[in-house]
Amino acid sequence: ERFAEAGAMHNSLLVLDDVDQICAGSGPQGYSSIMLATLRALLRSPPATESAGGKSDSGPNASSSDSCKQRKGKTLRVLAATSRTNAACATLFELFDETLVVPLLTDVVSIQTLLLDGANTLGLVVANVEPLANMIFDALVVKKDGGNGDGGVGCKTVLRLLERTVAMAGNANTKIINSESKSDDLEPLQVKALKNILEDMMGDEQASNLVCDIF
Repeated sequence: ERFAEAGAMHNSLLVLDDVDQICAGSGPQGYSSIMLATLRALLRSPPATESAGGKSDSGPNASSSDSCKQRKGKTLRVLAATSRTNAACATLFELFDETLVVPLLTDVVSIQTLLLDGANTLGLVVANVEPLANMIFDALVVKKDGGNGDGGVGCKTVLRLLERTVAMAGNANTKIINSESKSDDLEPLQVKALKNILEDMMGDEQASNLVCDIF
């Protein structure tokens, strides 16, 4: 349905976020063979062209004389995003014309820059990105790295943490204001919210390690 809507437009851009989850199933490597085949067919189907009169030239009923008319070309670009390296470099690699691997963030400055740009793009109010960047770096780069110097955190993970932090701190700030206790300083609320989120994240990962090995 989304492909049909995008294909009906003159120029369109379709974004498939977490494409690995869209194609998830019980097939090889955790993917659905039917979904992969469907996605492959949709990506290989060119959008319909239009004649100068505005009629679509696609379909079995298009007459041969239509080929002599001037056509208005359509473009449909599809961008897909995934957090799974094996999906981008193996399973889904052959479906797309080009694959770009975004490197992990390995230093505080990069995380801070992403938080600032992300907040501006998403329209989020962040009191101070510096302490948040330091906390994410310490929890997801330094501690996970174990001192080996090759750790890093993904961009999507950082942005999701940002959104959750702002949402949680915003709810806390609303409760404070409603209780007639004035507090216009969001920084301590956001720092506390991120601390709780990171502790929950690390706790969930430790719990999963007790059940299965993580490679």
